[in-house]
Amino acid sequence: MRAVLISFLTALLLICSAPISLGQVPGNAAAQTLSPNPAQNKPAPSAYTKGPADTEGCSAMDAVQRPVEPLAFTAEFKVTHVQVLADGTSITRETKEIQARNGKGDFLHMQTMQQEMGAQLQDFQSTFITFVEDGSSLQWGSQNKVATHQMMPPKDQQQGCWADPQGNMRMSFGQHAARHQEQPSGLPMQFKMPERTNEELGTDMIEGVSARGLRTTTTIPAGALGNDKPLVTTEESWMAKDLGMIVLRSIRNDPRNGKQTREVVNLKLGEPDSALFEPPADYTVKVVEFHQVPCDSN
Repeated sequence: MRAVLISFLTALLLICSAPISLGQVPGNAAAQTLSPNPAQNKPAPSAYTKGPADTEGCSAMDAVQRPVEPLAFTAEFKVTHVQVLADGTSITRETKEIQARNGKGDFLHMQTMQQEMGAQLQDFQSTFITFVEDGSSLQWGSQNKVATHQMMPPKDQQQGCWADPQGNMRMSFGQHAARHQEQPSGLPMQFKMPERTNEELGTDMIEGVSARGLRTTTTIPAGALGNDKPLVTTEESWMAKDLGMIVLRSIRNDPRNGKQTREVVNLKLGEPDSALFEPPADYTVKVVEFHQVPCDSN
């Protein structure tokens, strides 16, 4: 089974300066939510977005968190993935995304994904929303009619460690959150990070909005992964400051996975349709609340 996931990371923003933990509440950079699925452990989009300054040493997905007031918008994206196999066979797949931010700063990311089901591809949708006011999140998919509303602990109680009723998800605050940011133990002494360089590409107008380009080149040395030659991956991203550093266009070339192009095809400035921020009427909403647990049980 193989899923083509359209990375929100292209749009959901990795951090390259001071660590800001997952499940972040705006104004509280010490909260961290961990999911049992590593693919879900990624920063949720926030109304506090990254600015163009101090990006040296950061990839196109990195930037500095700065409080700004990005414009409300709705954007539709087309994502094309092309992979050429060793025998020359070319596999091309197209999916779509929708991103939107309302005037309150709530952020929506909806993506269509494809999964191999036998000898055919099946499309399914996934929607994720973060709410600025209380830091909660709401997510649902087309695979079942259940929406999950994950509530954050009250701000005046955000200390120590918390878990959901089943113990599947945990979050921590303050000094305990910092421990999750530490370098994992047990790494080989010879462990090396890939080499990475950045190149500024200037600015371009995309759908009437100014965007700043950055090309990141990542090199894995020969022999590091059993490769007889260096593996060189390039990623070009164009980010719109006025929209909160949203990536409007990106091109990623990876010799292992092929080429992926992601580009905005329809951009509307102004308040998005409020219905986008609500699950379908026939969905059941499940509320997940956290309770405090001993931190030494991590």
